[in-house]
Amino acid sequence: MKKNKQAQKHRSLLRFMEMHPAPLVAFSFVVVIISGTFCLMLPAATQSGNINLIDALFTASSAVCVTGLVVVDTGTFFSTFGHCVILALMQIGGLGVMTVSVMLFRAIGRNVTFRQRMVLQNIFAHTPREDILSCT
Repeated sequence: MKKNKQAQKHRSLLRFMEMHPAPLVAFSFVVVIISGTFCLMLPAATQSGNINLIDALFTASSAVCVTGLVVVDTGTFFSTFGHCVILALMQIGGLGVMTVSVMLFRAIGRNVTFRQRMVLQNIFAHTPREDILSCT
């Protein structure tokens, strides 16, 4: 029974990895926004120790999408930790989730697969494959 559940999890992970690049990128942005929302909801992220869910969600999505819209005064409402979270979200959003993930793969010594290279090419609307391959 335990082996069957483990095999089923492995199959669903493989299906996720074989996903078309466009939904994969969209899903990556959603994951980063949700992660940022929960980080901003931590008591250490604000001066007062609390923030509404909708305000944290809006701030995180605005930071990832690099729009600059805010519902609270970022300079006074958030602590240094909150500022670092917002800065990280802006960097991830500005560079792109896939670019950051490729940099992390390279930092830990894993190779970037052909599929990941093709996703990068689709994101940057870049046609010459030689340039994409030389970036990784």
